[in-house]
Amino acid sequence: MELKENKPLYQQIATKIQSDIYMGKYKPEQQLPTETELCERFSVSKITIRKAIQILVDKSLLKKIRGKGTFVLYRKENMTLGKNSLGFNDFLAPKGHKTDVQILKTSIINEDNQINRKLHLSSGTNITLISRLIVEDDSPVAIDNIYVETERFPKIIENLSNKKSLYEVLKNEYQININKSNLKINGIVANAHMANILQCTMGDPLFVLDKISLVDDDIIHYSKSFVRCDRVEYSFSI
Repeated sequence: MELKENKPLYQQIATKIQSDIYMGKYKPEQQLPTETELCERFSVSKITIRKAIQILVDKSLLKKIRGKGTFVLYRKENMTLGKNSLGFNDFLAPKGHKTDVQILKTSIINEDNQINRKLHLSSGTNITLISRLIVEDDSPVAIDNIYVETERFPKIIENLSNKKSLYEVLKNEYQININKSNLKINGIVANAHMANILQCTMGDPLFVLDKISLVDDDIIHYSKSFVRCDRVEYSFSI
């Protein structure tokens, strides 16, 4: 393993083992290789391996059992998709996860007719784009791109800048309660830009989740999310 000068080796080893867990190399309840085996793999001391393991224990990805070894705790999050599907924040927070939302980009667009058609707006209508990074337990999970009509939702960028849930903002600031969603799910592989943001490898599989949220038949917003397949699995409620 190549050492990066700007990061302690034990942290790099923790990141690599964490990636192995997320990618399914180590399954839930599977025993991790012994300290000796990990020392040989990474060419480091047991002290370094113990520091790396402790990071993952503190993140609840691993558990130590005295006299037996270290075992994988992590399981993919299962998100149920249905007509009342919520956003990432609304889903993850009640499960006790440490969640964070980082604004990647905001802009006003009026030349993307595909987005206008999604929102049933005429060509040239101003649309607000808010691109956010969804982070669970200090690890990126998804890029979430939100589109709303600018005139209808003034100050939406300001209202979302404090890391609130989109659905919470719609309810409290605009008195809108989403009661229906149209969903489409596809897959792509991560390009270099996505991989850099999501801290995965270029070519890793991603879910692409297209969602139009409504109140009855009134379209409120459109979102396009790119989700790490190694972090989330989807099931459907019909």
